[in-house]
Amino acid sequence: MIASFTNFIETSSNSEGGPVTNKDKLASVDNIIEALKCVSDEYESCEANVNDVVAACEAAKVDACWKCTNPSIHFKSVYLPVAPANLAEYRKELSAESPDGYCERSLQNMNVISNQRVCASSTKEDIGFHYKIEFGLQNDTTMTFNVPVDFDYGGYSVLDDETQVEYKGDIWGSDPLGFTADVLKGPHTLEVIGGEGCCDGEQQWSFEMDNSGVKEQFTLRNLATLCPT
Repeated sequence: MIASFTNFIETSSNSEGGPVTNKDKLASVDNIIEALKCVSDEYESCEANVNDVVAACEAAKVDACWKCTNPSIHFKSVYLPVAPANLAEYRKELSAESPDGYCERSLQNMNVISNQRVCASSTKEDIGFHYKIEFGLQNDTTMTFNVPVDFDYGGYSVLDDETQVEYKGDIWGSDPLGFTADVLKGPHTLEVIGGEGCCDGEQQWSFEMDNSGVKEQFTLRNLATLCPT
C-alpha cells in the first residue's frame, strides 16, 4: 500500500499537466483519500486504514508531502510608549514599520539579545518586541522553552497560534513566559510578544527536549538538528 501510494505521488500530474513537485503538495485530507482510492484494489476492505491515515494527518496538521525546512529567527521592534490591553492590540501595534532606533532583523541565535544590540542603536525605552521562531520537528516530542525577557509591560508566549502564557506584570530576572508543551512532528511557530518601558536588558534563550534537563542554546544550528533537511 505504502509503495503504491508513493508511486501515485511521484507519477501524478499537477493542475497544469506537469509532474508533481514539492510545490504541488496534496492540499487536503480529501486528496489523500482519493489517492488511496486510486491505489487500492479493494477500497472497501481498507477503509479502516484510510480512516487511520486521515486521523493521523489531521492530528499532526501535516500534509502528505511535508518535509523539514531550515529554521528561522525573526526579530522586530517598534515604538511602544504604552502597554497594549491584549494580544490583538500588541499585534496591531507591532504591524507598524520600525522607526529610527528600532529595527527588523533575521537572527542566527537568541544569545545576548536586546534592541540596542540588534539594531545598533541607543534606544532603550518604549519598545515593543516581536520574536518569531519557525522550526520543524522530525518526531513527536516534549519541549521546554526557556525565554527570559525584559518586558516591563508583561507579554505573551504563543505556539502555533495558541497562547501558552499570558503575563501582565513586570518581567526581569525571571522566566514567567517559559513553558513546556507536547509538540507533534511537523512545522511550528513560536512567538514571544511584549513591551519594555526601560531599559532594554539583554536576553538569552534556551530549550530542552523530552524533559532531559539539558539546556540547548536557542540557535539556528541547534534548531536545525530537530529536523535535518
